[in-house]
Amino acid sequence: MPPKGKADTAGYQQLKKDLSAQAPGKLYILHGEETYLRDYCLNQLKELILSGGMGTFNFHEIPAKEMSPRRLEEALDCLPMMAQRTLVQVTDFDLFKAGEKDREEYARAFAQLPDYCCLVFVYDTLAYKRDARMKKLAGVLQDKGQEVPFLRQETGDLVDWIQDAYGVYDGIVLNPGAYTHTSIALLDALLAVGIPTVEVHLSDLKTREPFRQISYIRPACAATFMGLGIEGYRRGMEFLEGKIRQELHT
Repeated sequence: MPPKGKADTAGYQQLKKDLSAQAPGKLYILHGEETYLRDYCLNQLKELILSGGMGTFNFHEIPAKEMSPRRLEEALDCLPMMAQRTLVQVTDFDLFKAGEKDREEYARAFAQLPDYCCLVFVYDTLAYKRDARMKKLAGVLQDKGQEVPFLRQETGDLVDWIQDAYGVYDGIVLNPGAYTHTSIALLDALLAVGIPTVEVHLSDLKTREPFRQISYIRPACAATFMGLGIEGYRRGMEFLEGKIRQELHT
């Protein structure tokens, strides 16, 4: 267990090692507030596993409303086509709120995942919390999988993400949270890559404490959206799309 008050980054560090070694594991649970890092890592998993032109056949996505032991079994049984592995993604499904019989079947499936399959649970709009009272399911998830909480990652991880975006992405939408007011490293990284960037904050910083009204990254950003909640992300992406289109025609 991490020291009290410290974020548990063991799962995240293991995922980074797996990606670096190009050897994804069989089971991951991705959750937490740092959605950009989560999506970045998920995209890296997809690039590793679904390369070779047959990604459509080897990627199986299960929405929460369609999730059941039978549906999961069908996806896990699909053999890879002209590739070594398949990727099964389940989004926003609360495993611990499933019925007792279903939980037992999920636990059995997780314990016997085929080597060719990488199963990823993504928690986007739904919070993930492992219920230790359900010992069998919780135990299998702990023994066979990696729980990866994207919570309060170090500034260095965000810097790595920004640097890795160079030559890959045309724009960045970034909500750096508390690092907005403290991190010159993020400013330097954004200036170095020169990728059009939009700064987003769910709340309006102008109404917050004086120290929270300071943004070190703003000089590197093409626009800032504040106080719009989740809508700010959509506005940011629309702004970037328009900016990129305009640059393409100039």
